[in-house]
Amino acid sequence: MNFSERIDQELNIAAQLGSEKDIDLQREYDPVGGHIPSEIAISEEQGGQIFGCVGIRPYLPPNRFAKIQCIGNGSKIFIGDDLKIRFSIISIEGENNTIIIGPNCKLLDIKIRVGGRDKLIVIGAGTTWEGGMMLNSADDELARAIVIGNDCMISNDVNLRTADGHSLWDAGGSDRIDRAGNIIVGHHVWLGNGSRIAKGSTIGNGAVLGQRSFLSGHMEPYAAYAGVPARKIRDRVEWSRTTDYQDIPERYRYNEPEEAVIPARGFLDRWFGSRNAK
Repeated sequence: MNFSERIDQELNIAAQLGSEKDIDLQREYDPVGGHIPSEIAISEEQGGQIFGCVGIRPYLPPNRFAKIQCIGNGSKIFIGDDLKIRFSIISIEGENNTIIIGPNCKLLDIKIRVGGRDKLIVIGAGTTWEGGMMLNSADDELARAIVIGNDCMISNDVNLRTADGHSLWDAGGSDRIDRAGNIIVGHHVWLGNGSRIAKGSTIGNGAVLGQRSFLSGHMEPYAAYAGVPARKIRDRVEWSRTTDYQDIPERYRYNEPEEAVIPARGFLDRWFGSRNAK
């Protein structure tokens, strides 16, 4: 399998996140070359590669930069069409890691960092993020991925981490308490200002997490949660980016709970299974 075929295979696997629109396979993913405006600093080192579509739009004043870097053999960053970016750093350091950013995303003042080996970050199509951090660098097989679905609205100062970076044990060292874990966020999820998403957390489609909340666990689909720790405060909610209910896309409106599954669970099995088979 040549490198181009491997890219196609990985993008097709990523497209199974839940919708054919997560990754636009009709677009050509090429080495970034002339696609990247001069306001965005690009760095490819030690075998790392960055691929992108046309239409990346920096929201930057003069002499300010965003940065995208990919360092490490087999590591790749895929950038979807019409990315809007400002004051952000997207970084991979390590081998065989992947970041995929779907089309029509807006990333403002965020840091995305991946380290180690065989890690994955996916941000689905149309997701917007106003500020914060996403860190996936745990040296642990239990924490390999952060997946965010389509059309999510992430506010300022929102952090997602697959591990604490340190360890907490039962006295005597018999059992580690703070084990790392994947983070899965479904489609059309609203994460409020200052919220924190801890290792191993999962969030169902259409859910809302209140500002300054701390999540360490599971949020049911189409439910509102708030607090430290976050607790459910209301069922059967829907949310809009405007004050008009009709602006909620039809595909993201309320479904009965058995239909409102988190699509990324099977996706992660397929992703890492296919990579291990190569």
